[in-house]
Amino acid sequence: MKGGLLCGSGLPPSPHICSSCARFSDLTSEQTLLCRRSLRVPEQEAVTSVLRQGGLCLEARGDSLGLGECRGIGATRPHSQRWELIEPLIRQQDLCLAISAFAPGSKVKMEPCNTKEARQKWKPKGSVLQHLVSGLCLDSQTPMGPLVINPCRPQVASQSWEPQIIT
Repeated sequence: MKGGLLCGSGLPPSPHICSSCARFSDLTSEQTLLCRRSLRVPEQEAVTSVLRQGGLCLEARGDSLGLGECRGIGATRPHSQRWELIEPLIRQQDLCLAISAFAPGSKVKMEPCNTKEARQKWKPKGSVLQHLVSGLCLDSQTPMGPLVINPCRPQVASQSWEPQIIT
């Protein structure tokens, strides 16, 4: 990051470093290390949840997804119904929710996680799970059918998801 700009928020007060922007190349190696530490964004902690829709839960079935009867309580929930919500990913171990295309009606599947993959980026928005790039929402349409993305309609039960944190 040599030569990169630094605005000194988070560093100890110093008229030369903290009160204005400086270039890393103008700093000593110790100052550069302090600057880099202060700029580091802490990693988001994983929150393990069950994603409920009425009496059913989102579950992985190999590389596909569906709704199944919610089973177990807390730590006894099956792994197929446990989801880690680490924005922008919704994952189970090393597999993440991904859309197959950016159009309404496209299926949602599981694939190896990649934070740079646009098809895997989601954001909880009220009661819906919205795909960040397409703007479409996770939709179960029918309990036994595949999960898809469709235009967001929070009032529709097939798009309403209730995360319940597993403790």
